[in-house]
Amino acid sequence: MRKLRILLADLAHNRHPYDYTVPINVGYIAARLKQRVGNAVECNLFKFPDDLIATLKNLPDILALSNYDWNINLNRAMIKIAREINPNILVIMGGPGIRKSQEGIKQFLVTHPIDMYVVNEGEDGFCSIVEYILSKWPCNPKKTIFGGGIRLPNTAYLENETRQLVLGGLPDSAKEKNIPFPSPWLSGLLDPFLNQSTFRLTPLVETNRGCPYHCAFCERGSNDKVSSNLRIFDFDMVIEELRYVVKKADHIIKLYISDANFGILPRDVAIAEEIRRLSDKYNNITRVIINNAKNTIKRTVAITNILGNISVPDFPVQTFNKKVLENVDRKNIDLDLLAQYIVTAKSNGHEPYTDLLLGLPGETKESQIDNIRKAYDIGFYNVQLGDIRLFPGSPMEEDDYKNKHGIMSRFRVIPSAYGEYGGVKVIEYEECIRKTNTMSEDDFLDLRLFVAHEYLLNYFELGGRPLVEFSHKYGFDRLDLIASMSRKPSENDYPLLSEYIDKY
Repeated sequence: MRKLRILLADLAHNRHPYDYTVPINVGYIAARLKQRVGNAVECNLFKFPDDLIATLKNLPDILALSNYDWNINLNRAMIKIAREINPNILVIMGGPGIRKSQEGIKQFLVTHPIDMYVVNEGEDGFCSIVEYILSKWPCNPKKTIFGGGIRLPNTAYLENETRQLVLGGLPDSAKEKNIPFPSPWLSGLLDPFLNQSTFRLTPLVETNRGCPYHCAFCERGSNDKVSSNLRIFDFDMVIEELRYVVKKADHIIKLYISDANFGILPRDVAIAEEIRRLSDKYNNITRVIINNAKNTIKRTVAITNILGNISVPDFPVQTFNKKVLENVDRKNIDLDLLAQYIVTAKSNGHEPYTDLLLGLPGETKESQIDNIRKAYDIGFYNVQLGDIRLFPGSPMEEDDYKNKHGIMSRFRVIPSAYGEYGGVKVIEYEECIRKTNTMSEDDFLDLRLFVAHEYLLNYFELGGRPLVEFSHKYGFDRLDLIASMSRKPSENDYPLLSEYIDKY
C-alpha cells in the first residue's frame, strides 16, 4: 500500500531578488507530523513555485499552503495548476492572513479555492487532519473529510450541503506554556533551504510564541488567548538550533529571531550571548534582526551591548501621540527610559533608529511631522517611516474598526512579488491606508513627498546628511528645511522644483 503523499509549501516569488526566509513554518508542521505519524506519510517541503509545479505531476493527495499577503495570488495559481493535474487533491491553507472571527473564516472559505483552513497554530491542527485520513486509508481524502462531518482541532471547512462553517476548538498543545513541537532545524528538514545558492534565504529561529500586547495594526494584535499567551520553546533546543544554523551555513548570513518581543524573558540575554559567541567563532553573521521588547528596557540595553556591531538597535515607537496610542491599543515605553536606551546605544558606537507609521487613526499631517521631530529630538539617528498595511487578521483590517475611524484604502503592487509560473501570470498587492477621519488623501500625498525628502536627506550619507547637518549647525531645523522644499513654490522663482513636485 502506497503512502499518503503530502506537499507543504511556504511559497515566495523568486523571479526578482528579495529578502525571504527559510520555510520554517511548514518545517514545524513536517517535524510534528513525523513525530505523530512516523513514516506513514511521504512529505515534501517547498519554497519556490517551479519546484512545487514539478512535484505536482507525481499526483500528491494533499497540497498545504501557508497564507500571507505576499503569496496569496501565487497560492491561487498553484491551486489552479494542482487541480488541473488532479481534481481530487485536498487543498488546505493555514497562516495568519485571515480574519479571526467565525464570519471572517467562513467568508475566506467561500471566496478562496480551498477545502480547509487551519487557523491559529498549524502543527496539531494539520496533524489531526492527516491522522483522520490515515485512519481510513486508502481512501479519497476529500470525500473522507467532507463525508464524515468531523470537527478537528483548529480546522475549518464548509459542510457539503448546508455550507455551514465547521470549526474545531483548540488543541491541548495551544494551552501549554512549554511548546512541545520538535525542531525542524535539528531534524534536518530545513537543510536544503539554508544553503540554497540560486536564491538566498534568511535563516530564522523562533524562541517563543505569543504577544501580550494588542496593537491594532498587527496580525498578532488579537485579544484571543492563543495570541496573547507567551509560550516558550525549550531553551536547550533553541541554543542547539542556533549552533546548528551558524555552523552549517556555508556563506555569510543574516540571522532573524522571529519572536514578537525579543528581550521579554530573562533567558533572552543568555540567547543573545550565545549568538554573539557563535558570531565570534564562525565570523559569518553579518546582522541579527530582532524585534525588541517594549517594556524591559534594561534587558534590551543588555542585549544591545552583547550583540554589538552585528545588530542595529531598532526601537519601533510608531507614534508619540497619546490619543493615537489609545486608538490602536498600544502602550509605548516611558520616554525617559527610551532616552536612556538611546544614550547607552550611542555610547557603544551604535546608531539607533525607530519606526513610525504614517496615518494611524487620530493622526494628522501636523502631528505626523511632530512625531518625526520628537524622534530626532529624543536622539534617534534615523527614522524609518512606513505606510500602514491592512493585514487580514489584524483588528485594524476589520470592517467595524475601519468604519469607526473613517479608514479608506488603496492597493499597490508589492515590490518583486510578481512573475509567471507554469504559464500563469501572478501579481501580489498590498492594501494601505490612504484616508482617515483626521487625515485626508491630500494630506497623505503631501506626507509622501515630505517622507521622500526626509529619506533622501537623512539616509544618503554622501549627499543628504551633510547638508542636513550643515544647515542644523547654522540654526535651521531639519524638518522645517524639508517642509519648505516639500511645498510647491512659485514657478517663476523655482521652475525646476515646481516641475519636479508636479511630476511626483
